Formats: sequence, C-alpha cells, structure tokens
Amino acid sequence: MTYISDSTIEQKSFELLSKYSKNFNWQLSFPIPIEMVIEKQLEYSLDTFFEDENILGAIDQTNKIIYTNENAISYFKSYPGSFEFTLAHEVGHWDLHCDYNSNQLRIMNKPVSMICRAGDRDFKEIQANKYAAALLMPEYLVKETLKDVDYYNWPTLYNIAKDWHVSVTALKNRLEKLKLLYFDEETQSFYENKIAASGQQTLF
Repeated sequence: MTYISDSTIEQKSFELLSKYSKNFNWQLSFPIPIEMVIEKQLEYSLDTFFEDENILGAIDQTNKIIYTNENAISYFKSYPGSFEFTLAHEVGHWDLHCDYNSNQLRIMNKPVSMICRAGDRDFKEIQANKYAAALLMPEYLVKETLKDVDYYNWPTLYNIAKDWHVSVTALKNRLEKLKLLYFDEETQSFYENKIAASGQQTLF
C-alpha cells in the first residue's frame, strides 16, 4: 500500500487546475470543466464501454483514454453529479497511481489500467475519491464562493450542488472535510461545527 496524505492529494489536484487555468486562459470558477481538463490539459480522449452496471469508469493509461460505462447511465441520471465525479475519479488515478501495469486488466477486449466499481473500498479507490472531491471542489474556491452564503440547510445545498455539477452528498462530505459544516445525525440538523451542535460556547 502506498500512503498519500490528504494534503498531497489537495495540492496535486489544485496544481492540475492551476495548469489548466494558465494554459487555457480559464479563471477558476464553478462548475469545474472536468471534460475540458481531461481533453485539453491531459490530452486524453473520452469514450464509453458496455459492462456490468456496477462498473462506473476505467482508465487506459497506455492509449490515453478515460472510459465511462454506458450501462451505468441510469445511475448517472439518478445521481446528478456522479458522472462528473466519475471522470474526476479517473483523473485521480492518472495523477496518483502512475506506477501500475497498464495492461493488467481488460474490459470488452480493451486494455485498461484501472477498473472502478461503485462502492469499492480499495485504498486506491478511496484516494481517487478524495482527489475527485478536491478537484471538483477546490478548497480556496469553496471558501471564497460560500463566505457570504447561508448554506446550513438542504434546499441551499441542493442548489449549490446543482450549480457546481456535483452530488449533494459529495458537497456535504466536502464541506464537512473542510470543517465548514457539521451535520448532526441525531437531530438531522446542520451547524457551523460540532461545538455549535452541542450548544457549547467558545471562551474567546
């Protein structure tokens, strides 16, 4: 197992966006143009394949192709933002996991470096998920965009998720990761942080 810190994942994802911004005169803003980043900055092509619907995507590092599964289209439609997250997840493999054998696996007779299944908890899949969240919701841009927004409620979160082309679950998880939000499972309520949820006051 190769350990990659969360800070490294954040840094590498932001470096990729910065390169795309500089090379293609794009100002960092939501939604992140993930397809353009793939095609322009990485110079990868996008393609589809037909496979078990539990497989969402795959990457062929040798031929520079990122695949999404046509049989998962109902999943992508049911969970808005999941298509973009799948693409960003594959970019995470590209940026974090360059050492694997690109000819080990095959789908529909196509050689691929990595096959990604929904719910897979392999450490590389977890890392790629963290990368995807950071790529689609970079910390600086999230904080800058939400600094004057009251987002501690589901309707606002759903609207933000729609505007950013991410799922509301991915958005909630990202805000919690950045300590911008705390969701109390017991009360099903949102707070600024865990201290606020417990009703405690700071001493400052």
